Amino acid sequence: VLALGNVTDFRGTAGLHEHALPFKNLADSIVIRNQVIDVLESAACEEDPALKQKLLTFVVGGGGFSGTEVVAEVNDLVHKLSKQYPSIHHEDIRVVLVHSKERLMERELSESLSRYAEKLLKKRGVEIRFGAHLSSATPEEAILDTGERICAKTIISTVPSSPNPLIETLPLPLEKGKIVTDAGMQVKEHPEIWAIGDCAAIPNLEGKGICPPTAQFAIREAKVLAHNIAASLLGRKKKEFRFKALGMMGALGHHSAVAELFGKFKFSGIC
Repeated sequence: VLALGNVTDFRGTAGLHEHALPFKNLADSIVIRNQVIDVLESAACEEDPALKQKLLTFVVGGGGFSGTEVVAEVNDLVHKLSKQYPSIHHEDIRVVLVHSKERLMERELSESLSRYAEKLLKKRGVEIRFGAHLSSATPEEAILDTGERICAKTIISTVPSSPNPLIETLPLPLEKGKIVTDAGMQVKEHPEIWAIGDCAAIPNLEGKGICPPTAQFAIREAKVLAHNIAASLLGRKKKEFRFKALGMMGALGHHSAVAELFGKFKFSGIC
């Protein structure tokens, strides 16, 4: 059973691996929190205006769920903690979100909800750069593919994840870097091999394309896979994986969120 999941993919983005903070797990969030505290304390006693501005500028690359949520939380945290430092004023803080698409969470939510999220973040002071990639970074700057360079000491990258590089080395059928399986998670042309989760291209029988790399799918895939392995060994009938997504929710800070449930119910506001 191949269940190698996803990894953060920095290929083709020079400098991000060295100078940008990743955001993929709990440990990453703790590192980001500590970085915010560190730069605020440094800025509080910094007399050079240019350096102080760099310390108080925060750039987040990626406007999917991860990028939108992290920029909202960072914006909240920075403004909340800055109140403890008399030398730091609200207008000194700059938070920038860089997104390659034309709206936030474009693949996950409807346009009305993504526009609501955009409006709310802008109201809270977040600058949004649509149609731009965070292409590189240095210890002093975030560099966009539009040519814009943003001076900042804190750069956070939520670059898209990709299947574990080990997958590319295997002589198996691939689709967008993922192992192609049937609806029962058995690898095509290799009945002795199974694949599951983020590294597998499992047909989405209740939707379009392949199953998305989310926990609500992976947890249920595991149960069907376990059944199918046992059925294969015992000569019994295997199951096809069928699951309709329950919905998606994005946190926007200040106890605000957007959510879309069962593909038809849309919510926004206090959570």
